[in-house]
Amino acid sequence: MTTTKPLTFGIIGAGLMGKRRALSIMAALGTKILLVADTSLEKAQALAQQCDCDATTDADALVARADIDCVIVCTTTEHLAKYTIAALAHGKHVLVEKPLAMRLDDARAVVAAAERATGKIVKVGFNHRYLPTIMKAAELYAGGNGAIGKLMFIKATYGQKGRIGYEKEWRAFTAHGGGELLDQGVHVLDLCARFMGPLDPKTTRGIAERLFWGGDADDNAFFVVKNVAGVPASIHVSSSLWRNTFRFEMQGTLGRIEIEGIRSHYGAPKLTLLTRNEQKSADVGVYQFDEQVFTFPDEDTTWTREMESFLASVRDGAPVDGSPREALEALEVVFALHANNVHANNAVGPRGNGGHP
Repeated sequence: MTTTKPLTFGIIGAGLMGKRRALSIMAALGTKILLVADTSLEKAQALAQQCDCDATTDADALVARADIDCVIVCTTTEHLAKYTIAALAHGKHVLVEKPLAMRLDDARAVVAAAERATGKIVKVGFNHRYLPTIMKAAELYAGGNGAIGKLMFIKATYGQKGRIGYEKEWRAFTAHGGGELLDQGVHVLDLCARFMGPLDPKTTRGIAERLFWGGDADDNAFFVVKNVAGVPASIHVSSSLWRNTFRFEMQGTLGRIEIEGIRSHYGAPKLTLLTRNEQKSADVGVYQFDEQVFTFPDEDTTWTREMESFLASVRDGAPVDGSPREALEALEVVFALHANNVHANNAVGPRGNGGHP
């Protein structure tokens, strides 16, 4: 009797994302985690204990191990590109967290390395693609041939309520996280491109500023970007809202899709579909709409779905859902906004005149 060799994994980064990725690997059949690396040996050992594997502080040694097939890169933003390129150089498949890189040149270097690495899969971790509401929206929209007709515009808000001490976290600094636009903004841009097609960075207009936190990176961004056909998206991302918020609205020529919530602290996921009722509209002379509400379990299945997608690409050659080139396209919008924006130094929170949202 023959047995199939398990697909082996190494994880770089033992923080929250590393833990989530580890759980999704262990939930999949035919996989085994061999090594966890983190700059903190204590963190690496804690996650390694859960995974029944070894721990190290040497990420370079991890990517060089011949018995590791796949590398999961879950570091802070400034190290994502470096370890992705290193893993590819050692012949590994890679799942790297968004936003892929801190700088455009680094992102382009990853794209080039991925395209040179024949037979190796590189997937960027855009887990929001696997939200049940987004998957349902794609089904209903059907590329502009579905329930709401052709897309007119998208309007989105994505942000988290301020947590005490955020101004000391790595995300609040340009050297480590790059700001809210890089952290959560790329999620929204990725979703917009999923429905709108390629975005045109040259059309990006708006601001990205420090309005509350005392780090040196933006904590709020308000901007508009169009796709190559001229369809606009209006976006607000924030790390200083009163409450965790996710809203994604798609206005079409025949109707509208409204998505709100993600899970638990962002609210249970819900999608509302409004479709024009032609008969009622004709009767009263004003457009009338029928409403359908779709609710989904308040649970997070995005990580396991994303891992299943990665494994399907590695094992079966399925198309990569979330390529480095797609991530680069989102980053081009981010840096187009940064290039035309002067950051305000008017934070009024913990390092300003006090207060907390």
